Formats: sequence, C-alpha cells, structure tokens
Amino acid sequence: MVYNLSNINASGLVPLTQSVNTELMYGHYGNLALLTIFIIIFLGFAAKTRDTKMSFAMTSLFVAVFSIMLRGLNLVPDNTVLVAWVIAGVAGAIHFLIKD
Repeated sequence: MVYNLSNINASGLVPLTQSVNTELMYGHYGNLALLTIFIIIFLGFAAKTRDTKMSFAMTSLFVAVFSIMLRGLNLVPDNTVLVAWVIAGVAGAIHFLIKD
C-alpha cells in the first residue's frame, strides 16, 4: 500500500511523529520504538558487562523510563507503560534476589 506523505499536516517533529503513529503505523510506532531501544541498549550492556541478568535488569529500567516519555507524547498506550514497569520490577527483583 502506498501512502501519500503530503497528506500529513504536521507543524513540527512531535505532531509529525504522532501522525506517523496514528495514520501510518496504526498505533504501533511507539511500541516498535521501545523494542528497538531495548535491543540496542541490551546488546550494548551485554557486550560491556558480560552479565546477562544485570544487562536485562538495567535495560528494562531504561525502557520503562523511555515508555513514560513516549506516553507523554501519546505514542504508547497506558498498558505499554504498565507492562514496561512490571517487567523492570521483575527483572530487578530477579537480579538482586537470585545470586549466582
């Protein structure tokens, strides 16, 4: 399907991103952005620390913070923010409570 990008009436970066989210990506732009952020940060931490558990916990925390920022821009729904914080809490608990 070809979409005419000149139909998007946006006066700045935030309205353009919101229009892409709603009109082109059907509300999945923010979720895919969070997934991309998670993959990039996780691979960076995993390469640097060689500790997968700690890398997952720290990455989950960063993604939870980014989810609040994207929620402020109306790019992700409330459920995504809730799930991100639950995953961050569980990952943090696993990292700190389970010792190797």
